[in-house]
Amino acid sequence: CKNEVYLARRHDLKFNAHFHDNIEIIYIISGTTRAFAGNRDCILYPGDFFISFPNFIHYYDNCSDDIEFLIANMPYDIFPEYSHEFNNLQPLTPKIENVDPDAAVLFDKTRDVDGKYKSHIIRAYLSVMLGMIFEKTEFISIQNTPSSTIQEIVNYCKKNYTQNISLDNLSASLHISKSRITHILSEKLHIQFRTLVNQFRLNDAEYLLTNSKMNVTEIAIQSGFENIRTFNRVFAEHYHCSPTVYRKKQK
Repeated sequence: CKNEVYLARRHDLKFNAHFHDNIEIIYIISGTTRAFAGNRDCILYPGDFFISFPNFIHYYDNCSDDIEFLIANMPYDIFPEYSHEFNNLQPLTPKIENVDPDAAVLFDKTRDVDGKYKSHIIRAYLSVMLGMIFEKTEFISIQNTPSSTIQEIVNYCKKNYTQNISLDNLSASLHISKSRITHILSEKLHIQFRTLVNQFRLNDAEYLLTNSKMNVTEIAIQSGFENIRTFNRVFAEHYHCSPTVYRKKQK
């Protein structure tokens, strides 16, 4: 949903570790879920909000079968009134409690807006909702927040995934043992190093398959895969079809 506002009411809050340039907001209607953002673990209960700022690693996992929630994912720059918060601050904890109940009402109303001024009305609702959330949010300065080891690992992968990177490269660059890196990724993000790198590569490949005329082999190499065979295998494991079939479906 890059450059778009995604709004939904859903019943399955299980998402693997990921991050993006958007802000993501969750409101729990019923059930409980475990959530993680930045370097904070928490349990969300009905009435709780959860906010992930741009480029915060985050994931969710259902803790009950009756989970129901609202989710919004959108570019932060559509809210210039909060540019200071998004550019200079971050929440001390992503779990926000005791927010004005009207915030949840506005959140739910955004899904039913229609008409000529739909985008303006949705933005207005979300802006007011954010204000209510921020009223209950304790912020800290980005400058006072040391970069976590998790973020350093992910940032390295994000910067170098188009190259032939390995655990050896990562370990040498960050001066962290390979076993420590493997443990951190497994414990905090529930992911393996190679899977993390391939997620970045697949994001590029998906975009190029949809928005370019490059052939599949060119896309594989540009995305960082060592050969077309590996690309086809990894892509099929994730999307349950070949890159060629995926491109046809998008068209």
